[in-house]
Amino acid sequence: MAKNGLRVLVVGAGAVGGYFGGRLAQARQDVTFLVREARAQQLRERGLEIRSPHGNATIAPNIVTARELSAPYDLILLAVKTYALEQAIRDFTPAMGERSAVLPVLNGMRHIDVLSASFGASRVIGGVCVVATTLDDQGRILQLRDDQQLTYGELDGSHSARIDAIDATMQGAGFTARVSSSIISEMWEKWSFIAAVGASTCLLRGSTSDILAAPRGVEFMRALVSECAAVLDACGNPLSIDGFEKLRARMTNPQDGLTSSMYRDLQKGAPLEADAILGDFCARGEAAGLSSPLLSAAFAQLAMYETRRPKMKESLPDDLRAGLDAYRKNASAESWTSLSQLPVDGMDVLDALQLLKPDFPDPLPLPVEDLVTDNDAFYEWAMLPNPDDVERAIVAVLNKPPASGSA
Repeated sequence: MAKNGLRVLVVGAGAVGGYFGGRLAQARQDVTFLVREARAQQLRERGLEIRSPHGNATIAPNIVTARELSAPYDLILLAVKTYALEQAIRDFTPAMGERSAVLPVLNGMRHIDVLSASFGASRVIGGVCVVATTLDDQGRILQLRDDQQLTYGELDGSHSARIDAIDATMQGAGFTARVSSSIISEMWEKWSFIAAVGASTCLLRGSTSDILAAPRGVEFMRALVSECAAVLDACGNPLSIDGFEKLRARMTNPQDGLTSSMYRDLQKGAPLEADAILGDFCARGEAAGLSSPLLSAAFAQLAMYETRRPKMKESLPDDLRAGLDAYRKNASAESWTSLSQLPVDGMDVLDALQLLKPDFPDPLPLPVEDLVTDNDAFYEWAMLPNPDDVERAIVAVLNKPPASGSA
């Protein structure tokens, strides 16, 4: 039986919405997830699965799709990627009653403007979440680090009865939940952090530890942190001295090994939030007369990636997509043998993988039937490559620039 808290609609049951919404549901709050049909089917079959250092959980969630949504909810917890915001607004608008409020936990600040224009600023709550989660190939939510905090507050910093009601609903769900009277400043502070982590890891293609270990890596990080702090200062939301020191300490800690969600999406060949995290950040600095060359370089690089993304996984040829899906579902000798021999732009998948990972071994001279039936021989031959590496290799070949003509 649900507790007597707010009636909550979580828009998105992905890595963030699924985690916080799942913990609320686990605490017996009245939570429903608004999801796409494919995710709905997955949740019906497997439940909402969380794998976390704070305790694993499998929940049978209340779910609804956009075409089924009609009744209003007290609180809309909006947890989608920024590039999905406009569609999400269309989907959850039927759930907005006269007294409904929206609590977004998106990256950047642009979503506040968009939501305020759609529903009025008085209906929007500021929100900041701190959690490192990802979805695996089975749709499970994996928590990568111990942090799990949700902060919320009125945009004008005032105290209100609805913030008290939201806070009462969030307490006791197993994550740190708190009200902030300066939520706008906290949102900007988080934006500076994710801009720094996203720009560094995506531009230089490694974790913060990898970058700091590289020649001139520490100098690069310090310069990038200064650029991020300068943007906040120019936009009228300066970091405190303590906030700046914390940001610099995080970004120059060689033991932290941070990666951004944008970097993880980049490695998967997925869409990115580059415009909301870096593009808008740079644009606001430029409007205030500021130049941010490192941030701009990172955004330009990711914008190039996005223009080439149409050949990513969802538009792969049917045979490659089916082979990848089969291999992800069951990484076996048989599924890899079938996938490795498929053609991809003038070569086979094994050739593509060896371009990405030159140290990946050539097959031993064993017949295919031995590879399929003799697992020991196959593991000696290949040790079954990571499906993400295989996908990245295929995508890289399909996205290689055309050969230039000679002058």
